[in-house]
Amino acid sequence: MANSAVEKTISTQELKEKLLDVLHNDFQTTPEDASDQQVYEALSKIVVGILKAKRRKFTVKTQSEGKKKVCVVGGGVPCAACRGVPRHARHRRTDTGQRLRRL
Repeated sequence: MANSAVEKTISTQELKEKLLDVLHNDFQTTPEDASDQQVYEALSKIVVGILKAKRRKFTVKTQSEGKKKVCVVGGGVPCAACRGVPRHARHRRTDTGQRLRRL
């Protein structure tokens, strides 16, 4: 599943095969006998697997390129620490590790 899941698109035939596999292995049923809930859960499991594989590929690529993580404070503004400028009160940590909020 990992190889085909990383591709940009998945063919109808592949999706049908994966659906049959999940229904058979996880629910021990056929598509004709499966309830709507079982079909929904099977399709959800397939989509989650595809998204996890894409995320894994992205994370490996990003880490191998040495890109930094960017943390964002309220309003979509990059954290001062991530931009390499001195930290301000909002990001200073207390002894317990909690962040202080600027008033």
